[in-house]
Amino acid sequence: MKKVSFFTIIITLFFLNTYSQKIDVDSLLVVTNKLINNDKNYAKAIELGKIGVEKSPNYLDFYISLGRAYKYTNEIDSARYYFNHVISKSIKYREAHSYIIQLELDEQNIEAATIAVEKALQLYPDEKNFYLLKLRIINTENNFKKSADYLQFLITKYPDDKKLKEQLMNLKLKSNSDRIGLSHNITFFNRDGFGPWNFTSLQYIRQRPKFTLIGRVSYTDRQTNGNSSSSGKLFDIDSYIKTSKKSYSYINIGYSEDRIFPKLRVNYSYFRNLGNGYEGEIGVRYNKRTDSESFSSVLAFGKYIGNSWLNLKTSVDCNIRKPYPSCFKLPILYA
Repeated sequence: MKKVSFFTIIITLFFLNTYSQKIDVDSLLVVTNKLINNDKNYAKAIELGKIGVEKSPNYLDFYISLGRAYKYTNEIDSARYYFNHVISKSIKYREAHSYIIQLELDEQNIEAATIAVEKALQLYPDEKNFYLLKLRIINTENNFKKSADYLQFLITKYPDDKKLKEQLMNLKLKSNSDRIGLSHNITFFNRDGFGPWNFTSLQYIRQRPKFTLIGRVSYTDRQTNGNSSSSGKLFDIDSYIKTSKKSYSYINIGYSEDRIFPKLRVNYSYFRNLGNGYEGEIGVRYNKRTDSESFSSVLAFGKYIGNSWLNLKTSVDCNIRKPYPSCFKLPILYA
């Protein structure tokens, strides 16, 4: 009887000790991930992660945390080792597949990323995140048709995803295309005998991956008391030229023989993507009329918020001795 009691106590103490260690290891993992996610203290996270691996070598979450911490410290080989270790020990560890694909993508190891994503899709054929990662890999090839076909496949698979449809539309806008457009604007006024003003424009748009060229002829007719008070035609060319991954230039040249328009108009702006949806613009404007000419500079700062665009713009007239700044313009556009 005494022997039974003794062994019962030993077994109970063993399980209590094991349970206590598990709690300690779990707490250690929580602290490790907090150091990575919140405190950005990657060196300390690596230190604690290694302690966790030493205490519980089969606890794969610690290897994931170590891989993430090493990636943030740009120790790519170490990060790759820990992610692949998890996959070798547990082939269906979904997060490990996701992390290794993103790692190879960020490092531009496209072949390795492709192999990794195909392996993940075999294991998880219904995991949307892996399809989106594959789309990112395909987009690195700069093959319009391949990207468009895969996007169409994803839209069929996920018909309620509006972002996929937007990506396809934006991709088509950046592709080779030739279009003709016709527009007509009419403006009414609440003054007797004044208006309407009519503005009609016919344009041809030639779009290529690195530039867009727009040729346009416009006609305006301003009415007063039922008769045309002023009218005329304007011929102009717009061009948007991609200068880098984060910048593009806009050039406009216009010509007219009619007084309602400038005889010569030349505009230039440089746009720079500042990250996080912010965009800056700096430019110049020149207008020459029959009896005068004007020159001004433009400075603008914009922010994309979802499908909306908030833009703060000002211009400075440089024709007089003391530069005269115009009022700030604050348009808000909604898509």
